Amino acid sequence: MHRTHLPLSPWFIAAYLVATHSNGISALQLQPKIGLGSCKSA
Repeated sequence: MHRTHLPLSPWFIAAYLVATHSNGISALQLQPKIGLGSCKSA
């Protein structure tokens, strides 16, 4: 979260998805679900 210009809502959605996904979730799967433009952000 340090030095990012994202609002808090994508951070909370990402934390929820990571915590509730049974086998974990990759950055490529996370990216479209929270509406990020690049995989680096995810």
